[in-house]
Amino acid sequence: MAGFEDIETTKRIQLGEPIWIDAFARSHRGRVREENQDRFLLEVVPNWGDGGALVAMVADGMGGHQGGSQAASIAVQTVFESLTQRPPEVRLYEQLENSFVDADEAIRKKALADTSLTTMGTTGVASVCFPGECVHLYTGDSRLYHFREGELLYQTRDHSVVRYLQEEGLLTAEEARTHPMRSRLTSSLGGGVQEKRLVLEPRWSDEKDSHHQPSILALEAGDIVLLCSDGLCGEVSAEQLQGWVKEHSQDPEKLTEVCVKGALEAGGRDNITVIALVSRKP
Repeated sequence: MAGFEDIETTKRIQLGEPIWIDAFARSHRGRVREENQDRFLLEVVPNWGDGGALVAMVADGMGGHQGGSQAASIAVQTVFESLTQRPPEVRLYEQLENSFVDADEAIRKKALADTSLTTMGTTGVASVCFPGECVHLYTGDSRLYHFREGELLYQTRDHSVVRYLQEEGLLTAEEARTHPMRSRLTSSLGGGVQEKRLVLEPRWSDEKDSHHQPSILALEAGDIVLLCSDGLCGEVSAEQLQGWVKEHSQDPEKLTEVCVKGALEAGGRDNITVIALVSRKP
């Protein structure tokens, strides 16, 4: 569709000497929405570790015109500011958790001050990467995937109604992608001043939980960590995504381009944001 190809925001970061992580972010309005209410964060915190850390985040705003974009913007800004002020005695996971709580509170404070923004909210999925490992946290249905040699090792589990229907065996993955309640979230940053529904996962202390998700992902050379809004995973199948990862495993720019193109060709009914992080040998 003419006019959509240039409505896009991109960013690339290569970190280390030699490079130990190569990252590319791409966000597109899609073919239907009038506004892109997704926001992404891709930044280096230079004073962490020996050579700095890479912080990546995707936030998918919701709550009507302006409300969603404001909530997503507040989220990525608050998380980054909170992380850059991290006290050295606080564990990184705890500080990432604190930054999400700070973002939730900031969004709710803004909503209380403006009645037109009462329902503003956003999803959030974030990772902080060092050579050899990645700490992550999320709320809502924006996702993180971890691939090794083209195979999916791990993905986050959506905080959504359809996720629970799938876990109960009432929906297949394919049915969930088109279900009328696919956008109904069970957790978010903000999302209504009268309700508090912030759930953050993975939980640091849930190793004995049968649904345990690892907070820290071990990264090997060639691994890919992919963060995205549901404008991607809601439009394409897991098989398609895995095929693209196998084909473009060493080129995060091309991988994000193919992901966005695939989502657009599948309908592009939502904003699409993808961040691909490729781990190199340090």
